[in-house]
Amino acid sequence: MRKRESTRQPAESAPTPEHQAALRTLHDAVKSCGTFSPKKLGVRERDAIRSIIQGDHLTFRYILMTALLAKVVEPRSHMRSLQAGAKLTGAYDARSLCHNVWVPFEREHLDSRLGGSNEPFLNKPARFPAVEKTNAVRAGKDRDLLHVLYDLLESLNSAKPAHLREAFLLAMSVVMERAGRTRRELPLSAVTLTADALGDFLDTYLQSSFGGETPVSVVGAILRSSQG
Repeated sequence: MRKRESTRQPAESAPTPEHQAALRTLHDAVKSCGTFSPKKLGVRERDAIRSIIQGDHLTFRYILMTALLAKVVEPRSHMRSLQAGAKLTGAYDARSLCHNVWVPFEREHLDSRLGGSNEPFLNKPARFPAVEKTNAVRAGKDRDLLHVLYDLLESLNSAKPAHLREAFLLAMSVVMERAGRTRRELPLSAVTLTADALGDFLDTYLQSSFGGETPVSVVGAILRSSQG
């Protein structure tokens, strides 16, 4: 008996943004974003981009920039995707693109203007299959900003290429407006800090999330000081 041939079609492979193409896109964007003025983006989209990149939630900044870069390089990718296993048409591995392309580019060419994180997608807000409004984040400003990010990514995901490129270049221009990490370290003798002043500072500092990196930075500072 002749074996019946299967009519089942192979599953479509994940639309993985090509890393070298992404790197070239970033270099081109840095050259052109300084004089860029958006013409197609609405006020709501412009405000959303600025609120995320200028906001104090580090992980959301990286999610937005990675999503924009992925969509410009590979239009089939879904902008809310964080993992290739997400239940979205166009799901891809956003962490790979971010950690292998954006992070080294930001460090080498942008003076760590987005925050200088080595592995931002290991932070809790990025450890989900996709950006959803139900993802676990801190209540208040972080929750509100998550909703802004979701709505922005969902809107831009179906945008035309010219519209999307405007969003990407605007985001890059806002990144360039941020202060870099280059700084001159003062000798310890030049700093006078009492125990009370330090306590007040830490109380205020720990009230902010900074993308979940606040506790890590405090512990790191304590360990560094204890080593002399």
